[in-house]
Amino acid sequence: PVLKERAQGVPPVLFVGNHQLYGFSDLPLVVEEILAQRGALVRALAHPVAFSSSRTTAGANATATGGGGGGGGGGPVDFETFGAVPVSGKALFKLLSRGEHTLLYPGGVREAFKSTKRGESYQLFWPDASESADFARVAARFNATIVPVAAVGAEEGFEMLLDADELLAL
Repeated sequence: PVLKERAQGVPPVLFVGNHQLYGFSDLPLVVEEILAQRGALVRALAHPVAFSSSRTTAGANATATGGGGGGGGGGPVDFETFGAVPVSGKALFKLLSRGEHTLLYPGGVREAFKSTKRGESYQLFWPDASESADFARVAARFNATIVPVAAVGAEEGFEMLLDADELLAL
């Protein structure tokens, strides 16, 4: 489909989702599906570890501000290919201030590395607003529409032998 230009004066959309187990495919699947279904490009906020370790802080800031990024993904998916930028309150502010549709997973790494062995399947691990950037306030500042996105299925995909805490204890 042809990428639709966001109409002048139309506020951005902030997609807010839950991480499935390990979260590696959450971002590209959601970004690709929104592009396919709605023709809208979404910029996702991803943990800095998802980006190349050779990438500089200046490069990360340039990407968030619309400049060149460079590098590539530090894992199985090249998150920059999907328009992702390293997550921070400042990056969220910049993206929404420019009217860019944005995808955020407030549960972050804790939610992605939940333990199905301890019954944490499909639980949200979103921090209190006092502990992190309050994404709802930032969205409200730019009159962004908040759209919840839910994903299911990964927790049933395999049996967890060791959870993150057990792996760290080895």
